[in-house]
Amino acid sequence: MEERYIRDIFYFKSYYLDFFSTLKPEVKRKFNWTLKLIGTIDRVPIK
Repeated sequence: MEERYIRDIFYFKSYYLDFFSTLKPEVKRKFNWTLKLIGTIDRVPIK
């Protein structure tokens, strides 16, 4: 089942992408997971 995004995520200039490119692969996966949660669910859990 494909996730439906309910909000858009915008990056200001290239600051985030520059930062993201310096991260280790496991940290990148965590960031991507978090951004997917923010974009696809109505309420983000505290944990």
